[in-house]
Amino acid sequence: MIDAAVRAMRFGATVGRSAAFVLSAAEVDELLFGSLRGVIGDRSLVVVPAGDGHEVPWAALPSCAGRAVSVAPSVSAWVRSVSARPRSGGRMWVAGPRLRHAAAEARSLHAAHGGELLVGRQAKVAAVLAAMDGAGLVHIAAHGRFRDDQPLFSAVELADGPLFGYDVQRLRRPPRMVVLSACDAGRAVVRPGGEMMGLATALLRAGTSTVVASVLPVPDRQAVGLVTRLHAGMRDGLGPAAALAAAQVEHGDLGFVCFGAG
Repeated sequence: MIDAAVRAMRFGATVGRSAAFVLSAAEVDELLFGSLRGVIGDRSLVVVPAGDGHEVPWAALPSCAGRAVSVAPSVSAWVRSVSARPRSGGRMWVAGPRLRHAAAEARSLHAAHGGELLVGRQAKVAAVLAAMDGAGLVHIAAHGRFRDDQPLFSAVELADGPLFGYDVQRLRRPPRMVVLSACDAGRAVVRPGGEMMGLATALLRAGTSTVVASVLPVPDRQAVGLVTRLHAGMRDGLGPAAALAAAQVEHGDLGFVCFGAG
């Protein structure tokens, strides 16, 4: 029942947050939290989803609005993420082609937070992978493509082609945190045995502690305000999940989810 409600929620999102989306979100919320609201209060949540639960845009559920929610592929993956040894590293801001607001998003974040900027022809796959190696924070604003038939061929589009889930597995020192401001970059396929596979989970499997990515199509222009507020919140000391929740209260959930350590 929950899987059908999640699929209906996703369908509603593809046609502009229709009434079907709102009704499906309320149904999913009731199925998951109806008997738990008095127990969870205003606590943060760590979710290890089953079935289509990995595609829930959690902040769109009434019980999760403004709440810090972290999603992990498994309990062991979450423990690895939160137990990862903190490491320093630079910040990197990347913009892919054919998006009206991506370059402005990357430049604005670079101006506010410093680090390395790769836009236009500079944002090639090899250059981005090289800069990702050992980075503390990587932000990529680009077209995203999800492949449910070959989830590790899910990708973000860069200046000279796609950066695949397979590519990030070649990193010697994966970035500590990655923000993917791209359509469907947080989606995954559940394989036999419960293993989740997609671009975001490939990063987590490689050793990245936190990935913020959307499980829905992302409106390019609206994403700018949300990710700006997300990074400002983290700069001010909030954890990724709490900073994302605060940004979503102001700018709408847009399908973004915090994966791994929140």
